Amino acid sequence: MLAAADPREAIGLISRLTPEVVVLLFDGSAARLAAVQDIMSRQPTPILLLRAPGVSSEAAARGLASGAVDEVAMPARDDAEALAALRGATGAAPRPPA
Repeated sequence: MLAAADPREAIGLISRLTPEVVVLLFDGSAARLAAVQDIMSRQPTPILLLRAPGVSSEAAARGLASGAVDEVAMPARDDAEALAALRGATGAAPRPPA
């Protein structure tokens, strides 16, 4: 699993590494919408929007309309069950307890 803080950096990583799925922390901004559109036009890859706290379902719907395949609310850090389900849904290896 790799992380990129900037949408443009993410697009570069996706082009180079061709992942099976992209999980995008979605804040509803125009930059994140543009990132979804750019990824889908340059390197079509399934995108799961991880909806940041405070981001409405309506904003996430715009991300889906831009090409993302699904969206989920970002689980709380202390919600181990939800975090495990998210890791399982994305195919990420489980992390050892901290």
